[in-house]
Amino acid sequence: MQISHPKLSPDHHLSMDIPKLHIIQHSRCIALLFLLQFSSLHFPSLGYNVPDKYFINCGSDNSVTESGKVYVAESNHDASFNSSNTERNQSSVPSPLYQTARIFRRVSWYKFNIDSNGTYLLRLHFFPFSSPSNLSSARFNVSVPGFWLLQNFDGTNDTNNNSALVKEFFMEISAPTFKITFRPLESSFAFVNAIELFVLPLHLISDKVSFFKPIGGTSIYSGGLYSRVLETKHRLNVGGQPTKDLLLRNWIPDDIYLMYTENAKNRSPYNGEIGYHVDDDSD
Repeated sequence: MQISHPKLSPDHHLSMDIPKLHIIQHSRCIALLFLLQFSSLHFPSLGYNVPDKYFINCGSDNSVTESGKVYVAESNHDASFNSSNTERNQSSVPSPLYQTARIFRRVSWYKFNIDSNGTYLLRLHFFPFSSPSNLSSARFNVSVPGFWLLQNFDGTNDTNNNSALVKEFFMEISAPTFKITFRPLESSFAFVNAIELFVLPLHLISDKVSFFKPIGGTSIYSGGLYSRVLETKHRLNVGGQPTKDLLLRNWIPDDIYLMYTENAKNRSPYNGEIGYHVDDDSD
């Protein structure tokens, strides 16, 4: 499921006023979810491979490999770190990406050169490991040109304290550069462990989606998705196991969301041979 994010007014670049989120109608979100799911089945035929940039290992001078992608050292990229520092995790972590974090005490940003226009996927990784700064006490906002992405955010995973929280967004980028700005709230700070930003296959997301009214209604088309930022809220592999697709998207089983588990049955494709009985009509 995806939600859209509000645009920033011109004076929002100087103010910390936070507008309320506007929620896309649930039926539209479902339509878009199915669109993204089925699109992933056609990646091989499109000849698409995830680009090598940008994958950033924030707060570190070393590159690490995760899920076949190299997350490069943060020092290789254009950034403005005003009153910032790094923290290193001394305990065991679920991924090498969460060994370090970049901490911002004032408004700071990352700036990326954009080689081609199109739909981009942005992932921000947060893992508030134990540190002198107490990362779980962070409170901050995150924005991109024209939009708030996260507001009064703390970076913690409410469902599992031992797991990282990954926030994923889809957006159109048509400018030669792209900035991700971190804004600590008063008397607090911001942090991030890793950043992913890469262009997606052409037409993965349509500017228009269809949804259906209640029984007896008609199909309506809603346009303007290219002018919005979409955030992934849930990604379920219905009736299946945990998996990761070509876009490095994690899909989880739908079991915990079922209201009546006794009424649900999983089915798998039959891969055996079908035998046919031929009637003897010779007599």
